[in-house]
Parts: sequence; structure tokens; C-alpha cells
Amino acid sequence: MLDDMKIGVQAARKGMIMKDSVVNTWNLDQLLGFLKQKKVINSE
Repeated sequence: MLDDMKIGVQAARKGMIMKDSVVNTWNLDQLLGFLKQKKVINSE
């Protein structure tokens, strides 16, 4: 799985993918905010 990371990073760079649009680079607050916005979790 990690063997493919170099290829994935190169493809993301070529496609000009920004860090803020990649979910697994988000901190907890960003992730929870996204999930609440999408109503995946309760906002209680």
C-alpha cells in the first residue's frame, strides 16, 4: 500500500491537488466540521 504512495503523490501534484482538499491531511476540527456539514454526524 505504501509502495504506491510515491505514484499517488506525483499524480496529485500533476493534477494540482491542494492539501486542503485531501481528507486524510485534515486535523480533527476540519474533519468534524465537514462531517457535521454533510450531516454524517449529529451536531449536538
